Amino acid sequence: MPDSWSNTVLGIVLFFMVFMLFATRRLRLKRSWVQGCTAFQKGDLAKAERSFRKCLRVAPESAVVRRMLATLLTRRDEREEAEQHYRMAADLEPRNPEGHLHLGLFLASSGAGRTDDAVDALAKAIELAPHIKDLLRSEPRFASLQGNARFEALLAGGMEQADKPQ
Repeated sequence: MPDSWSNTVLGIVLFFMVFMLFATRRLRLKRSWVQGCTAFQKGDLAKAERSFRKCLRVAPESAVVRRMLATLLTRRDEREEAEQHYRMAADLEPRNPEGHLHLGLFLASSGAGRTDDAVDALAKAIELAPHIKDLLRSEPRFASLQGNARFEALLAGGMEQADKPQ
C-alpha cells in the first residue's frame, strides 16, 4: 500500500511540475512578445529584436514570431536572415496563406531577380485563400510585379495559366 501511495504522490508532483513548466513558458513568451511589439511600435528595433529572439528561444515553432522578426530585419536591411525567417514561417504553417503572402511581398521587394520566387509564393497564398487576388490587385507594394506575365496570369486565372509559355 505505501508504494502505491508514494507513486500516486510522485505522479501528482510530476504532473504539477510539467504543468508549471508549460505555464511559465507561456507567460515568458507572452511577456517577451508584448515587449517586442511595444518596442517595435516605438521604433526601438534593438529592443524589439532582443524580445523577439527571446520568444524564439521559448517557442522556435512560432510562425508569427518569425514573421515579426523577419519584418524587423527587413526594416534594418538584414535581408538574408529576414528571408530565412519568412521561409521558416511559411514552412511552419504551410496551410496559412499569410505566411506565403508575406514571403511573396518580401521577395517582390527584393528586386527583379526574385520575381519568379515571389510569384510562386503568391500562387501558394492564392491557392489557400483565393480572395487574396483582390489584395494583390490593389496593394501598391505589389506594383513591382505589375506587367510580369506570370503575375498577371496568376491574377487572371491561376498558376496553370501563369506557367503556360507566353
